[in-house]
Amino acid sequence: MFRPGQSQGLNLTQRAAGANMSVDVNLNGSYAGGLLATSANVPYFGWIDAVTNCTVSASSPSNPRIDTVVAWVDISALSSGVTNNVGAFKFTAVAGTAAASPVAPNSAAIQTAIGAGNPYLTLGNLAIATSAASVVNANITDTRVPSALAVPRLYGGSSNTLGHLVPNQADGTVVTTTDTGSVSTAMLADSGVTAAKLATSAITLGYAQITTNFTTASTSAVQATGLTVTVAVPAGGRKVKITVFSDTTYCTTAGGLVTMSVWDGVVGSGTLLSRTVTYAPTSNTGAPATAMAVVTPSAGSKTYNVGLSTSTGTGGIEALATAPAFILVEAI
Repeated sequence: MFRPGQSQGLNLTQRAAGANMSVDVNLNGSYAGGLLATSANVPYFGWIDAVTNCTVSASSPSNPRIDTVVAWVDISALSSGVTNNVGAFKFTAVAGTAAASPVAPNSAAIQTAIGAGNPYLTLGNLAIATSAASVVNANITDTRVPSALAVPRLYGGSSNTLGHLVPNQADGTVVTTTDTGSVSTAMLADSGVTAAKLATSAITLGYAQITTNFTTASTSAVQATGLTVTVAVPAGGRKVKITVFSDTTYCTTAGGLVTMSVWDGVVGSGTLLSRTVTYAPTSNTGAPATAMAVVTPSAGSKTYNVGLSTSTGTGGIEALATAPAFILVEAI
């Protein structure tokens, strides 16, 4: 049911009673340290209920080396007559070969040291300096691999008699690109984003478009018909971005200026948030126009509008079915 690995504790530290050529194998706080290992597909579980000291071989006077501390089960010591098989769970510091550029013992060297067929897991590597007299924490590298659930399913699931897959979308442990509203509270908390900041429709808050031209001869901003959107701003202090786009804003009179604007509330009496001005060098000409505003509104209902005005002649927002003009409101 579980992949081989360390279940708790068994971390290595320098000898608590005074650093020397040994290391301590520790508990998980006040809890037993344990691991699961396998040999020939047979599982073995070993555990300790007290800190255990593991002796390290004397250092080389000529070169450094890397030793590997392994936890292993001595199959020859297993007996139905010994309670909990005391003495079968062992720790060994397998010495590497001293060299100018040493490497840790490989699996063949470890298996030779502990005996063929005996299951083991590595706990850490020890950097043994030339003529070292002790092993300290700075010399220890943790190599433990945690044990984990290996079965493909968990029991349960009203529509799945086999149980849920692990991990599974149904329990919210996996979120796919097709999920909506499936982010759990725990996942939000872990990511630092609160649910209030991701309320319903909290990304795209609103959108409106027109596909036919809007024109005006007004020299002060008037509402662009159809380019209005009312949104629900979520709680949490999110910034809101309002984007207004037109494929072309134009003026019928050469030298005219057309102003497209973004308003919080009624055009002309609300709050002007942003604007963009297009110059018409000749009659009935213009250019693409985009007006954007980033604000931090209070939570609740908000209406954003698009205004249009012209300095002379008639100004217009061009809009087609294949190139609509639009207003988009997003939480960012």
